[in-house]
Amino acid sequence: MAVFDLKQLCSEFTKAVNAGDLDAVCNLYAADALFVTGPNDEAVSGSSAVREVLAGFLASRPVMEFEHAYVFQTGDTAVARGQWKLTSTGPDGASSVISGNSIEVLRRQADGSWRYVIDHPWGAEVR
Repeated sequence: MAVFDLKQLCSEFTKAVNAGDLDAVCNLYAADALFVTGPNDEAVSGSSAVREVLAGFLASRPVMEFEHAYVFQTGDTAVARGQWKLTSTGPDGASSVISGNSIEVLRRQADGSWRYVIDHPWGAEVR
């Protein structure tokens, strides 16, 4: 699903994650997107690598909550920050909760839709 309202992108991401819909989640990323995979700034880029990371992420069937702190736009570029929480159940049945403060860079595409170009789930953490 293409998202044309910038402020709806994170909401659509959350819905897709909660539905376990890998295709819908991946469709929200630009082909050249960079995704930071961990709090130590490891990152992957490109559709295939981002898809692989997201597939692993969705395998735990997480339930996501997300709240925007802000979204700022200038022209075809925007930056967003938010707080997220993921609850999932491991193979042993134990529940786990992780949370963070994200920073995302978004770009308007040629068709007018918005996609993530940089997604840093731990980008706003104090180090």
